[in-house]
Amino acid sequence: MRGNLLPRKAGLLFGLMISVWAVEVTARDISNPMEVGAAEVRLFGFKLYDARLLTPGGQGFDPRKPHALELRYARSFDRDSLLKATRKEMQRIEGRGAGISLTMERLSTCFKDVSSGDRFKATALTADRLVFSLNGTPTCDVTAPRLASRFLSIWLSDKARDPMLSRKLRGLAQ
Repeated sequence: MRGNLLPRKAGLLFGLMISVWAVEVTARDISNPMEVGAAEVRLFGFKLYDARLLTPGGQGFDPRKPHALELRYARSFDRDSLLKATRKEMQRIEGRGAGISLTMERLSTCFKDVSSGDRFKATALTADRLVFSLNGTPTCDVTAPRLASRFLSIWLSDKARDPMLSRKLRGLAQ
């Protein structure tokens, strides 16, 4: 009897480890992600990136439910340029005194240099939590009040710099 106990305990431990890993993977992404909308982003005729919005099962976009924005870069950008552009757009949408400095401080570790072909994804798991990944590798997991809507409004709100792009991403326009 004792000889059979070790393999049984090892099997239980392995099963527990797989279960914990599966919960962690689920907690970092949305289930059954499907594209709701997509758009190409250009500036002065130069393609910057392709963007697409993903929701569970491709259901309609609801900012209160899990969703992810994925950008596939067509050009290289350094981390600092991405951070500056993000700050500028958040200030344009919200105004300068809206606590953006604290938000940007929290986001600063999430951004990395990107090259043509890189995929950067921001997944809103709750209104307060964003998980970022670069080419499928997690870069950070950040929680702050209204973080998801504050950051993703750059692309997904009616106040986005390009309202038609926002509507395309949300599946509201062709």
